[in-house]
Amino acid sequence: MKNNDPYLTTNEIAELFNVRAITIYRWEKKGLIKSHRLNPKGKKLFIKEEILRSIDNNKHSVSSDINFWIIVIARRLEPKLKTLR
Repeated sequence: MKNNDPYLTTNEIAELFNVRAITIYRWEKKGLIKSHRLNPKGKKLFIKEEILRSIDNNKHSVSSDINFWIIVIARRLEPKLKTLR
């Protein structure tokens, strides 16, 4: 994960949250996070700031099991998140 890169790959987010890549795809499908493609056939990328913002937003609101686990994981990985900012 490069600190100056504005994008994160699915695998980088999975590593950050200590989950499998399929979980990231599920979160995306449920609308919890949003992916972008730099070209029509390119791989999915996630804007780092959007991911960090969604973590911050979900820290204050537990409306589902998924949000709860995002909060738990985010708190556990807080030191790692600080290195991204």
